Amino acid sequence: MKKILFVCLLLAMSFTQAQNKDAYKKDTIELIKLTGAGSAFDAGIEQLGAMISGKNKAAYTKDAKAELDKLYDELSDLYMEEFTQEEIKELLAFYNSPIGKKFTSKQLDLTKKGVELGKGFAEKVQRLAQKYQW
Repeated sequence: MKKILFVCLLLAMSFTQAQNKDAYKKDTIELIKLTGAGSAFDAGIEQLGAMISGKNKAAYTKDAKAELDKLYDELSDLYMEEFTQEEIKELLAFYNSPIGKKFTSKQLDLTKKGVELGKGFAEKVQRLAQKYQW
């Protein structure tokens, strides 16, 4: 009788852990989408889809979305290695806040401008290195 009770307890704990992991993964994928990656991926699918003829467009979109779902799954595993479930929840709260939404809406433009600034910096440092090389 004790063995049966013990096995039932183990099964219940395993089921609860699986549910928690599913919620963790779901939250992590939501976070990835909220950070702007989702809209960037969707834009990429749409942009590439512009080359597809009308009769094949629906099939392309379906297959591309399936690949995107796989990518989200893989990305979520990376995030879950770095952030606890509680940290993911905190990040979700931030990205769902007004300032988090503002940050997300500005992030792509800031990144583009930052890349340009970084290129200029690299050129200046390269000239400095050449100056002091001889």
